[in-house]
Amino acid sequence: MVSVTNGPNNQRTLDLQISDPVSMLNEIARRYESTERILMEYVDNGLDDAETLYRDHDGAYPYPIKIEVVIDFETRSVMIRDNCRGMEREVLERIIKNVGESQKRGLTWVNGRFGFGVQAFRAAADTIQFQTRRKDNAHFMLELQRDQHRGIQGARAIAQPFPSDTGTGSLVTINAFEEEWFETVTVESIKQEIESHFERLLARPNLIISVTEIGQEPVKCEPFRYRDIPGKAIQRVLELELKGETYPIEVHLKVADFEVPGRTVRFFARGRRINQVAEIKSFIRKSQYRTSVWGHPHLLGYIEVGEIVRPVITRDDFVRNKGRNIFYDAILSLEEDLKNGLDRINEAQRDTTLNRLEDVLRQVLDRLARQDRRQLRLYTASKRKAKSSQAENDPNANGANHQATNTGVFDRPGQGADSESASAPGLPASAPEFQSGTTWQFGGEGGAGSEGAASEGTAHWPETGGLGSSGTNFNESPETRPVAPTPGPDDDVNFSYDVEVAQMRPPPARRRQSFDIQFYDIPPDADGQVKRSYLVDATIYINVAHPDFQDRMTYTRQGQPKVSERLGAYIAAIISIHYKDQFYAKYGSMPERRDLLFEEQVDFIFRLESALREYLPELEKELARQKQQQTEAIV
Repeated sequence: MVSVTNGPNNQRTLDLQISDPVSMLNEIARRYESTERILMEYVDNGLDDAETLYRDHDGAYPYPIKIEVVIDFETRSVMIRDNCRGMEREVLERIIKNVGESQKRGLTWVNGRFGFGVQAFRAAADTIQFQTRRKDNAHFMLELQRDQHRGIQGARAIAQPFPSDTGTGSLVTINAFEEEWFETVTVESIKQEIESHFERLLARPNLIISVTEIGQEPVKCEPFRYRDIPGKAIQRVLELELKGETYPIEVHLKVADFEVPGRTVRFFARGRRINQVAEIKSFIRKSQYRTSVWGHPHLLGYIEVGEIVRPVITRDDFVRNKGRNIFYDAILSLEEDLKNGLDRINEAQRDTTLNRLEDVLRQVLDRLARQDRRQLRLYTASKRKAKSSQAENDPNANGANHQATNTGVFDRPGQGADSESASAPGLPASAPEFQSGTTWQFGGEGGAGSEGAASEGTAHWPETGGLGSSGTNFNESPETRPVAPTPGPDDDVNFSYDVEVAQMRPPPARRRQSFDIQFYDIPPDADGQVKRSYLVDATIYINVAHPDFQDRMTYTRQGQPKVSERLGAYIAAIISIHYKDQFYAKYGSMPERRDLLFEEQVDFIFRLESALREYLPELEKELARQKQQQTEAIV
């Protein structure tokens, strides 16, 4: 609504008027996203009142300043009470009727500027009640409804003494919170918000802020002690010049050894939190490293912005002006040092992640190896039974049941098998067969037939892959395995079968895993070539410095390493090279047809990748649990 009046020289002038102030105030209040954040406005009013006492007494509170937050869950109401100076009647009425006016404006030591904080209750509750008493004044009370803007009753005097140890102060009661705004409210949630929002003020002597539920003992809010967190501290006082004035900026940061939830670096103004640095959009747009530095969970602390910048009403950015540009440039000059410190943290976390990934890979390979060892025993038993049956029916076999010669590739189910054993009694036509030209010798009589399926003379393929698809542990006791050919010069893996031992037989000596997996930063060789991996003494070393590995190692926006499925596929392909090479060298079973060779290679990659994928979610959870335990231990 616009009113028109006649000004000097009969010049028409316009006066702005708000036709529906209730709707406007309710819309402004919608910027609050939580009940805890709403309550901070009323705690802050008490702290602003106490700030005058603090400054009037040379930077010290003259008596214990107490601010209490009391929750009544039954009525869904919250009371905030302080024992500070209190307000006069005229001041109380003015903050209600003069919307947008704040007597704090222009006072550099207090926080309120717009006078909207007192209206914050409108986002979540129906009514608010104010009580206040100033020294030598009466005790006054005023009530306000969320939907009321006309006929508001003025403050009235009440006979009861003001309920504080000093007899002065203010008491705000917010009544009838909407249920959805109150369902997550707890004593602890409010305490945490106070400790985060006012952490710098809580360290002052003689300031006591507590939270309690009706009928329970109060819980005191504690300051956060950055000095107790191990890490590299970065403290600066930046002197910024603007229009002939000097503005000090206090920087208190720490690259911490441990993540501390809720303490990532934040901007503060006059001891109150403005927002996380990573959430200030205009600042992040100017940053080179953005959230990888300013949102990193190991970068803790605060930056006291002083008076060179002013937050906007929504407190999610600063007013755009020259002072903001100067301030941003000064803070961003620290970015390179912070990045170097955080890179060391990221490297240590990457090592932790990769160490656990090594363990997971060992487990996965061991599981796949057991499948392949079992299949090899089944195949061997079926082969022996088929040849024994052939020898009984053919007196000219000349001891073929003691020696078998294979001349080709692995025949897979459905591919057909031309060898005699493919159609031998007791062996399905679809069973695989050794055809590599290698002579296999069998020892003992029980042999692989000790397993149930093998004793029936039937070879079964696992659901995925097949003989030669994977496995890291191929040796077997002499009674139950074929005597393998003499290993070649490159065969440095001690293959060993994992077989069930009879109850009366002493347990075998503990042996190391056939393949170990380790991630290393491998430098280029003499020719400048960067290898993806190599095998030394049964250990597969995977090069984390190779560009292909680096390209697949992903990180969160805050620089935390993640094991992606894409990286899992890469690792599976690398391992398959050494695994299949050693398998073929040990057993002489490499297919002669290139297409089957590649098929076996791809088959193993898919099996390993699929098995690894099952572990990745649990690996991420475990790493998160480890970080949480470290945090809890240090905090």
